[in-house]
Amino acid sequence: MAAPKQTADKLVILKPLVWNAGGYLGPAGSRSVGGFVSENGYGHEEWNGDPKREWQGYRIFHTESKGRMEGFAEAGRLGMIMTAYRPKIGPVALGVATSIQANSAKEMAKIAKALRIHADGERIWALPSVQQKFGTRAKFNKHWDSLAGYIRWRSPAEEYVWFDNPIPIDPEGVFPSGDPARPRQDIAKRHSGYMAIRPDQALAIVGGTIPAGHPCLTWLKEPEFDLTLVNPKIRKAKAPKKSAASAAPTTAPYVRWLKEQEIAVSPRHHDLQSRFKTYISSRCNQLAENRRGVDLQYVCASKGLVLVEVKPCETATARFAIRTALGQLLDYRQSIGGPPCLLIVLELAPPEERDIQLALSNGVGIAWPKAKGFDVRWPTAVKTSVKAVPA
Repeated sequence: MAAPKQTADKLVILKPLVWNAGGYLGPAGSRSVGGFVSENGYGHEEWNGDPKREWQGYRIFHTESKGRMEGFAEAGRLGMIMTAYRPKIGPVALGVATSIQANSAKEMAKIAKALRIHADGERIWALPSVQQKFGTRAKFNKHWDSLAGYIRWRSPAEEYVWFDNPIPIDPEGVFPSGDPARPRQDIAKRHSGYMAIRPDQALAIVGGTIPAGHPCLTWLKEPEFDLTLVNPKIRKAKAPKKSAASAAPTTAPYVRWLKEQEIAVSPRHHDLQSRFKTYISSRCNQLAENRRGVDLQYVCASKGLVLVEVKPCETATARFAIRTALGQLLDYRQSIGGPPCLLIVLELAPPEERDIQLALSNGVGIAWPKAKGFDVRWPTAVKTSVKAVPA
């Protein structure tokens, strides 16, 4: 087969992925009609949200490949908005990548070794959907041994953005039909295909979510796009409606939350910490506050030493609060040594199960007020050693 023809122009596409309810941090038993996921019970693209998948300054990710995608990627001239379809919501944007390159077989082998991809087979085999497809571990192992390293793409790490929350796509807003009686209803859904679009249409989807000056936006705003692959109806569509990209910048809530945490939210932090201290005081001993940066620490029979990070937040900033707390707690744990249990206390219940799993899947407990007490979730019931943080 002849190698795909390289091009000097750029192409930006919408690329459907299988929906993953776990935030694309690993296989989630996703279902699909037809294609690789349907045949095998998992998809390589189900790690696309994992920030640890970096190699030599590139973010590593996967989608199915088709047609001219390969040629543009060989020249590093491919841009992609990854999408999924959610019932009752419709199409959503999951992430965006630019300056995409296709990984060669040798590069895939190096990536798989560096990131220890083969070890992910344990998580995949644990899925009922995979066990149902393969029947025996031996058959699955044979399959995984041959495909573990198959990760198609890489993009400069600074040109890869995975959204904390999927962005709803309004097809009529992005690709106005010009006929009010027949507004555009949908976009490409097939995982094996893709939908080429104009750069201004891509900007209408992600431009309101990525901070101004971001490399992805710069790439989309620069000229030299090949529009010959864009369907004539899409290519000739009117300019996107201004409201098509209405989400707040990804970093804005995070920066705003950090500023509020240091300034405006201090009384709320104190109130939440006091409330949890009262709740836990009768259930533990050696309770201490504000010792070397740790909001609360205590010792109980079932968990041993527990370090607590208190995070007031709003519904919209709950996930950012969890992410920040995770980093702080890991820092505290490294500082004191030993294996203490870690617990995040939020001001309210996380809005989505995947937010709770962000803590639990990383071995950290999470709690929030409920009635007169707290709803406390732990990933495991592991007793740890008792070594208090020095005063």
